[in-house]
Amino acid sequence: MAEQISRYRLGLDVGTNSLGWCALTLDDEGRPVGVLGSGVRIFSPNEEAGRDPQKGTSKATDRRAARAMRRNRDRRLLRKADLMVLLVEHGLMPAEPAARKALEALDPYELRARALDEPLEPFEFGRALFHLGQRRGFKSNRKTDGADGEDSGKIETAVEGLRAAMEAAGDRTVGEHLARLHRERKPVRARLRGQGAKAHYDLYVSRAMVAEEFDRIWKAQAGFNPTLTDATRNAIGGTPALREGEAKDVALFRQRNLREVDPGKCSLIPEDQRAPRALPIAQRFRILKELANIRLIEPGGRSRALSLSERDKLYALLLRHKSCSFAKLGTAIGLDGGTRFNLADDKRGKLLGDETAARLGAKKAFGPDWRALPVARQTEIVERLLGEQDEAGLLAWLGEDCELTGDPAHDVARAALPDGHLRYGRQALAQLVEIMTSESKVDRETGEILDEPLDEYDAVARLFPERKDQYQRDRLPKLPYYGAVLRDQVMGDSRDPRDPREAQFGRVSNPTVHIGLNQLRALINALIDEYGPPAQLVIELTRALKLSTEAKQRLKRHQKTEQEANERRRAELRSVGQTVTGDNLLRLRLWEELNVEDSAARACVFTGRPISLHQLFSSEVEIEHLLPFSRTLDNSAANKTVCFRDANRAKANEPPFKAFNHTPDWEAIHARAQSLPPNKRWRFDEEAMARFESEERDFIQRQLTDTAYLARLAKAYLGHICEPRNVIVTPGRLTALLRGKWGLNRILEGDNIRALDFDSLADADHEKLAKNRD
Repeated sequence: MAEQISRYRLGLDVGTNSLGWCALTLDDEGRPVGVLGSGVRIFSPNEEAGRDPQKGTSKATDRRAARAMRRNRDRRLLRKADLMVLLVEHGLMPAEPAARKALEALDPYELRARALDEPLEPFEFGRALFHLGQRRGFKSNRKTDGADGEDSGKIETAVEGLRAAMEAAGDRTVGEHLARLHRERKPVRARLRGQGAKAHYDLYVSRAMVAEEFDRIWKAQAGFNPTLTDATRNAIGGTPALREGEAKDVALFRQRNLREVDPGKCSLIPEDQRAPRALPIAQRFRILKELANIRLIEPGGRSRALSLSERDKLYALLLRHKSCSFAKLGTAIGLDGGTRFNLADDKRGKLLGDETAARLGAKKAFGPDWRALPVARQTEIVERLLGEQDEAGLLAWLGEDCELTGDPAHDVARAALPDGHLRYGRQALAQLVEIMTSESKVDRETGEILDEPLDEYDAVARLFPERKDQYQRDRLPKLPYYGAVLRDQVMGDSRDPRDPREAQFGRVSNPTVHIGLNQLRALINALIDEYGPPAQLVIELTRALKLSTEAKQRLKRHQKTEQEANERRRAELRSVGQTVTGDNLLRLRLWEELNVEDSAARACVFTGRPISLHQLFSSEVEIEHLLPFSRTLDNSAANKTVCFRDANRAKANEPPFKAFNHTPDWEAIHARAQSLPPNKRWRFDEEAMARFESEERDFIQRQLTDTAYLARLAKAYLGHICEPRNVIVTPGRLTALLRGKWGLNRILEGDNIRALDFDSLADADHEKLAKNRD
């Protein structure tokens, strides 16, 4: 080991493909006096970014997708094989494969219809039962096939239509109805007909219909054949109670529930899992935390915290509403016109209240009774809403346990509750809410009890003194595996010392960041071996430099405009019955870009066919990358539009010019493209790919995002070997500024533009800078 240096500053350029470093010796006053060493650690090709170099996706993505397809196929085949074994075991199918093959000549629909009224031979009945297992109908999972699913509305309509047709024809089961259609040579399988608003299914069989038919034909055949015992029935298809109860593993209707996503461990009580944001206790904690951070700016510029009585009034008000404007909050505590809230500005005009209570306490849901329920009861209901995958089971529970039926029950079952999880678990949140509502802040210097609400920092300090400050960590001689110290940033940690390191401590899901942090550990520990631990650490982070006053005002105006546009889009989505999701907001934005002035004239740029608002959210319309994502990795909105599915297929994996310039429609396509925003128009030019490859490749949104995320985690990680206040993050554009001041741009020639932090620039700025490079 080289001689240890008493004080030095280590500068790090944390990237997705490499780590640059430079160590500067410091004098007694902390000023750099010399260069100790520098270098770059280049990740090997197998480590680089952890992504496929062509697709830009995680190298595990394709393997995971193929594995999921294999598992689904294997499970389907296994279920059918298990059903066949049971049928053979109970004498409902022949043991010889050749004999079973011969039974395929029998019409299963006729057997299913006959089974209602006349005795079938055991093998004929077995053939009908096996056909039920093959065509066992659609069963919705409310967590994946909610009201915003692209086909859910069509399926529900088709199922209701099929039931109406069965009733009109006097058919007792879906099998009897399908047999009638089969004799008339009409379709008996679900097929999507038509396009756009006229798209529909001729018929769609639900799982419930098949279960009802099984119950009826089994009862009928059991009356003819005493060997069809209850035990045989329970093994093959079960009873309604058995299928909906705990023992769901009946061969004919067996279906796995979705695996629950591991939300990670609570950062205060690791034995507990992170709590969903929708829980009442989580909503209360968020409100208390925000109120504790409020400062009242009085005339003259002096500021103060809310008093406890003011906090309590606002807390009670926010618990009763989904949100409250700052004007309403000020009126509630009697503020005069000259005092304002520090959080109020052009971008933010309100505080969020109890979103869960606002949704479940609506007139169409539980109504006023919701807020009268004890918190424990509210929590039980929310937990059931978040965890239940079967809508029918949930509706039954709401009727039996909550006495809620009809439309209110359906509204509750489909309630869009706040998504995601907090960093704390249920136990920690309960303790934090209790202390934040019952105790007040104490002056850290004098110990005086203040008339101010307790904030998150002080609440954690009192309840969990050993974890009171994430920046007051024990200094370690070397960096351990990052999962061992960044416990609230990882997923899937077993904490079992017998497991491999990553299984024991967990890992971040982003492969780029996972590899980057491991490489950072290797570099830092090697430097500690050589020079000892650093006194200071400086990390470059991709973030904009401090803006001028004028630039800040421009940015605020732009952000406010975008925020108002998104609020308008959210309202429009709700008005047409669509869930407010990122994908739906993007679809609406891209649709508006087709023609800003006239919504009726918004048409697919490739076909010229109008796209209606209804079609926009159907499977007929897709989001298309103008320049192929597989070749550009450009996933920004500037590289996207909405178009009809057939046009997307015709365009294939090509830029617009190459895909359509040889067709007679090209001139019309190019003309329609001129109505798109400027940052999209050039992508229809002949040289679009060449321009992207020469000017845009280094500004991919994904890589900049990965780098910023990596640098943020690196800062927390490095706080374990250096005093956290001496771990400094600098914005990436500072490098570009220094290069300009030092005249290095003249040496590096055309690369000067690439040094800018493009993730902080608007699309129009990208265009301007790209043109200036020429």
